[in-house]
Amino acid sequence: MMNIFLTAALAILSLVSFSQSNCSVISDGTYGNTQTSPFSPLYGLYDYGRSATIYYAADIGGAKNIAHIAWYVDEFQSGYSQSGPYTFSNVKIYFAYTTLSGWSNINNVSGVDMLSGVNAAQGITSWTKVFDGSVTFNSSNSWKYIPLDTPFSYNGTSNLVVQVENWDGSYSSGYPVFHYTSTSASSLRTTKYHNADGSMPSTGTDATRSYSRPDIQFCDATTLPIELMYFRGKSESASNLLWWSTASENGNDYFTIEKSTDGEYWNLVGQIKGAGNSAHPLSYSYRDRDISPEICYYRLKQTDFDGRFEYSDIISVDNRDFRQKTIERTTNILGQDIDFRYYRGVVLIYYSDGSSEKLMK
Repeated sequence: MMNIFLTAALAILSLVSFSQSNCSVISDGTYGNTQTSPFSPLYGLYDYGRSATIYYAADIGGAKNIAHIAWYVDEFQSGYSQSGPYTFSNVKIYFAYTTLSGWSNINNVSGVDMLSGVNAAQGITSWTKVFDGSVTFNSSNSWKYIPLDTPFSYNGTSNLVVQVENWDGSYSSGYPVFHYTSTSASSLRTTKYHNADGSMPSTGTDATRSYSRPDIQFCDATTLPIELMYFRGKSESASNLLWWSTASENGNDYFTIEKSTDGEYWNLVGQIKGAGNSAHPLSYSYRDRDISPEICYYRLKQTDFDGRFEYSDIISVDNRDFRQKTIERTTNILGQDIDFRYYRGVVLIYYSDGSSEKLMK
């Protein structure tokens, strides 16, 4: 048996992103139900790969200077414990205008439709490389924002092709699986992809066309996305410890920590200075010492240098039970014994008095 000081609940929020008001979000399921697909824009099961997806002018919503794009990671490869991060070390992203609304049969050869230069059959006159570097996907159920090396001045009237090349050269398990919207109802195959081991797929070989259009955001140059990897809280030593981490920051002035006991009325309890601009993960923490024996709700308010602000999702910390408890056994939902200190997931705790408790770690 072991004795530990245990709170009644440990609140954990997986990676989320502060919502962005200056982004065109193409994920509304207009042409079908949203689902998940690993094949595009990047497929970690193969060493190399290309994908190309057509996004419509009407969905992008007018002219803008695109400075960021984002894809939604629904989960990581099923059957593996990995929940991020997963890094593609060499990714290239290209934009091009097209007169097409979908990839037709005649364009189903990679030598024609997979960035083999200018091609009249696609209605493409030129390609623009907008990103060249590594991309790390930190966790599931989140938008991954990618700052472009070169902002793209979108004309607001043409359909846009986003082509993504994976030059990583290796693969591993636990790769990200992306959210997509099916375009099957319109009979338009808006995505094509070709993945291979050993080398980048050569021109003149077949690509696969698909109705699975990866959900995406196109964000203009005034958008300052803050990517929050997680926001967590726990009761500890007669106080509540809150901690969070960002994957990237752009123009981040400060975080405000707000607390509520009913989820409706909020009070400011602290403020933490932001990093301004950062392309690397950063960690923050705050200890709330003014607590009472009840459930406390917390949220982060992130404020940019220009005064704009966004709120995170809400987490809760249960302070109603501070008693020392004797644990007989800890298991997962399958009844298998686990080490409480390191396990992540649903935990069942069985006490010596016959009671039990279920926690999410």
